[in-house]
Amino acid sequence: MNHRIALATLAILLAACAPDEAPQTAAAGDSVAGPPFSQATLPPDSTAPPPVARPLPPRPQVLADSVRIEGEWQRDELRLVRSPDGFEPPFTTYLPSGLQVDFETSDSTPSVRFVAAFAGHVNPDAYLQLRLYPEGIAELAVHSAVEAYLGGRDPRGNGVSPSQGWPWTIEAWDFQYGAGPDQGGFMGTIGIARYGNRFFHALAHYPAEYGDGMGPRFHRILQEWRWEIDGARLVPD
Repeated sequence: MNHRIALATLAILLAACAPDEAPQTAAAGDSVAGPPFSQATLPPDSTAPPPVARPLPPRPQVLADSVRIEGEWQRDELRLVRSPDGFEPPFTTYLPSGLQVDFETSDSTPSVRFVAAFAGHVNPDAYLQLRLYPEGIAELAVHSAVEAYLGGRDPRGNGVSPSQGWPWTIEAWDFQYGAGPDQGGFMGTIGIARYGNRFFHALAHYPAEYGDGMGPRFHRILQEWRWEIDGARLVPD
């Protein structure tokens, strides 16, 4: 009975968060926040051991590299990004040029967004977001939050399909919504993953015409991601 009540409570919370119609343009900062989770009202997930801390080698402040942009390799200097105090679990990665990083520190749901900022012009509709969920939250709750996000882009589900782009995720989806690529449409990928006893999602969102430029930049961020507790990588070396 308690399990049924918990699921019913989650359904009410998700319904309150989901919009009735798909927006035709993306709102600034539009991303998955999830419903107001409560461990008291959600079924517990299977126990997973937390990561074991170990000493890690330092990473250089600048990484000389090449990024494939619009089909051509371009030399770039990637800058080290380190999560601020209060962001748990901590991480580092490298930031390609043309992007800026914004952190949201929270006791239970910290997030980071890497936002397009070409020539100093910030486009809040083109970003990569990683958000961590509270410890102990069930995979069902995370999955439901992602489904609510996708339903808000396109309630019919016509623009959503399983994604093969992120093999390190538990499950992932590609999406597109709005008008066509030349008329202000948007596209992206969202996936659920896990680090130790924490679930998180990765969300890439950008105007369709940005695809050739944003995808490779986001890929380098994820490829260089390192959890600073034990050195685990999203993309194994």
